[in-house]
Amino acid sequence: MTPAWFRRTLVKGASGPDVGAVQSILRCYPSGVMDEWTLAVVRGVQVVHGLPVTGRVDAETAAVIGPREREVREMPPEWFGQEYATAEAAVRRILGAADEDTVRRFQSAHQLTVTGRVDAATAVAMGD
Repeated sequence: MTPAWFRRTLVKGASGPDVGAVQSILRCYPSGVMDEWTLAVVRGVQVVHGLPVTGRVDAETAAVIGPREREVREMPPEWFGQEYATAEAAVRRILGAADEDTVRRFQSAHQLTVTGRVDAATAVAMGD
């Protein structure tokens, strides 16, 4: 069932309360914008649930993410154990970095502004 917060397919750069709902439910940084980190977490959810790995939140992905009420409950049990580790590894593989220091090294090696965050220029260099 599609949750009430879902009104449109969310793609990179989208902003609004629906993006905020996704970020809140998935415990992402609440920027209100479909940024690189949110896309990576959505891709991880898609990997775990066998959906096409697009990073976009379409109706099928929204149904898996679930209703906004989930944000005040514990994360779903299927996100723990081996499946959670697989999703976390997928997120890291998609980002091309495991932590801020790795992002900094990548940015330095690619002559980008070194911030330690995956910004638009870094994402392009990573092949997004």
